[in-house]
Amino acid sequence: MRLNKAITLIELVIVITVLGLSFAILGNYLWQVVESFKLVAHRQDISTQAKLALDWLVRDIREIKAEGQFSCISEACVGKIVFTNVNDEEITYQLEEDKVTRNNSPLCLNVGNLQFTYRDEKNQILNFQDGCLSDIQKRKVFSIEVDISFLQYGESYRINSFATLRNVRMR
Repeated sequence: MRLNKAITLIELVIVITVLGLSFAILGNYLWQVVESFKLVAHRQDISTQAKLALDWLVRDIREIKAEGQFSCISEACVGKIVFTNVNDEEITYQLEEDKVTRNNSPLCLNVGNLQFTYRDEKNQILNFQDGCLSDIQKRKVFSIEVDISFLQYGESYRINSFATLRNVRMR
């Protein structure tokens, strides 16, 4: 009796099918790993961008010029602030479409919301009238809370900071 050691067509089809399924599963897994890496890298980029923008904004707020006891804030709204710093430069921060801008130059992108909360020296929130502070209230600003939120890949990311105006003396 002679032993047949050749591979049959059925065995070959089964091996190719098993290998194809294995590669498909492995390929899907590797694709998910690469996509996860891209997502984490993109989130890190947004987070870094947001923190740098917030640091810049808070640094500028601390340098708001004061005339006596009062700050030189010319416009104080929910999503916009215009002020003069100690170098007599007028600086504007606001949300334009989906980016935070400083004097019309973008600081960070993919921003969903920029909000300023103004407080007096007793840490009481100053209330807005028609979305902005009145001239009397602008003179009472002692500290500002800045809140920036992002929406990316269906997830929101929020960062905030609190800045006390350095050049305004206690009343």
